[in-house]
Amino acid sequence: MKSPPITAALTLSLTGRYERQGTEAAEGVRLWAEAAGVRLTLVDDQGSREAALQAYSEWLDNADLLIGPYASGLVRAIAPLVRDAGRVLWSHGGSADDLAQPGIASLPAPASSYFDGVVDEAADRKVSRLIVVQGPGPFARAVAEGAVARASVRGIDGQAVEASAVEAENVAETALLVAGPFEPHGSCGMVRQVTHPARGVAYRVSTGPL
Repeated sequence: MKSPPITAALTLSLTGRYERQGTEAAEGVRLWAEAAGVRLTLVDDQGSREAALQAYSEWLDNADLLIGPYASGLVRAIAPLVRDAGRVLWSHGGSADDLAQPGIASLPAPASSYFDGVVDEAADRKVSRLIVVQGPGPFARAVAEGAVARASVRGIDGQAVEASAVEAENVAETALLVAGPFEPHGSCGMVRQVTHPARGVAYRVSTGPL
């Protein structure tokens, strides 16, 4: 007798604030489910914590695998619900450092390590100064603090600043890192702001949930 298929459930932001990342993640999850023969339930949470909590509360007793939503804030919101039910949440889209906790199987590297490779490259290129443009929220803060800490280890003078402070900074011969969203006022706009040919800026961009 053939065993019933494994069931998996998750929410993703197919609309709303994280639509770009959510729709891309949805394509990947659907491909995995098809290849693995998993029966998948996927609900649009619209970037809403309330919508995500409602969906996961209905899956606690009838889904074999509970896969987390996209964005650290949404994962943080539903983690207690899943943990208190004695379940494990498989997190693929929440990487803030505080999510390394019992009940969450975190697949991504912690946010504080996101810029390790870039900082190491800057050190190898003899860059002496690094500025991290930090967006709001714990995710961006973890990314920025990790980059500044890594810079210190590699002998680079590093600091985290808000986007509004960058224009006043002397960014020539500086590695500029951005921990924030693509648009409308995130990394794309910041790169356009500082990449004037006369400035000779070395930059790297990080994007992610804030």
